[in-house]
Amino acid sequence: MSVQAVKCILMSCWCIHYRLYKSVGEYDVVNAVLSNHVTTHEVTLQAIDAEVRSDYTLAAKLYNQVTYDLHQLLIMLILKA
Repeated sequence: MSVQAVKCILMSCWCIHYRLYKSVGEYDVVNAVLSNHVTTHEVTLQAIDAEVRSDYTLAAKLYNQVTYDLHQLLIMLILKA
């Protein structure tokens, strides 16, 4: 498995952790995940900004885009392996 594939898998895992800890109100963990692992992608930063502005429709669209892009990248990397 390539380094890029591993990074993609880890990013997906961190997104799941973000959603889980956010759902139970553990905002210290949410902030740590965001600042250390998730905010390296421009679309993710846009989604966070939209969520802060209470534009939940746009935030959901952007989060879904990031998730879709990560899955597509992972599929592509697996098929190349």
